Amino acid sequence: MSEALPCSDFTALPADVRALLDAAGASDFQAGAAWWTHFVGSVDLGGAVPQLRVWREGGRDAGRVVALLPLLLHRQAGRVTALGNYYTTRYAPLLAEGVEPEAAALALSGILAALLRDEPGVHMLRFEPLEAGSLAETALRRALQRQGCAVYGFHAFQNWRLPVDGDWPTYLGAREGRLRTTLARMGKRFAARGGRLELLISDNDRLDAGIAAYQTVYAASWKDPEPHPRFMPGLIRAAARSGVLRLGLAWLGDEPVAAQVWMVAGGRADIYKLAHDERHKDSSPGSLLTAMLMQHVFERDRVTLVDYLSGDDGYKRLWMSEVRERTGLVAYRLGRPRGLLGAAREQAGRWLRAAQRPGAAR
Repeated sequence: MSEALPCSDFTALPADVRALLDAAGASDFQAGAAWWTHFVGSVDLGGAVPQLRVWREGGRDAGRVVALLPLLLHRQAGRVTALGNYYTTRYAPLLAEGVEPEAAALALSGILAALLRDEPGVHMLRFEPLEAGSLAETALRRALQRQGCAVYGFHAFQNWRLPVDGDWPTYLGAREGRLRTTLARMGKRFAARGGRLELLISDNDRLDAGIAAYQTVYAASWKDPEPHPRFMPGLIRAAARSGVLRLGLAWLGDEPVAAQVWMVAGGRADIYKLAHDERHKDSSPGSLLTAMLMQHVFERDRVTLVDYLSGDDGYKRLWMSEVRERTGLVAYRLGRPRGLLGAAREQAGRWLRAAQRPGAAR
């Protein structure tokens, strides 16, 4: 049985729904109630309605919660999307532990059937970024197809990762010589200039100063201003309250010159945000900060995976060992005129791009 729950307060959900959210959040902060509560409360959703769709086995009163689908309803545009935006580096339907692939697809199909019945104006659905080939991605694709949708996959972004195998000295010794040389040489230069590194983990009396330092560095970096200014300060606080924050700061005297926001949960260290002051890049404070945080998650957090999340930036190859793909699914309801038109345009665009590739038959 499917039900729709409002997302204004994830802490006020039914106990069994919250239990599944808490279990998901323990292994992935971006899947838990703290993340969703903060996201909905700090991002301008442009009139879209956040909603949590639930599937229970056997009925609302007695059934076990099998699947949760966080989504956004764009009613005027006739669209449904994943509950997320450019701040979201991982997305997936939340599935109960031990759910088999067929049961997962059936549960998500039930959720989608109820959603499309409740929202007859929806003609397009889009979910990203998903882990390619995962149970969640495969089950969601099958569920969309069962609802009479034409489903297309697309590339979202590259994802550089490091499965941790061995201790910190072994890992560092296997890095490129230029990286080790940079760390040794710049470490001495940075210290000689009065530089120091700081790591903040908990919600204590240093956190406000840490957030201010992060914002100062970000404003002096090469990055565009945040479109939602409350998001990052609130995320740092939420991560600190949840015990997953690793906020690294590099200082020259009393001036912050680099900052990195990492989050550690479920044996995984996510490198979420990083920035450095361009005026001090000759001291490589960002590289020194990455090394300090990497050593910490190796030796203190004992992680099994370090994840650079999104993007194919060249510097990530210096630290990581493998790259994967994050994908998305876009689906069009063939029973709706706008859905049929959208599918035709999607297919035509794919044919055109294929024909334009080098080596394509002419």
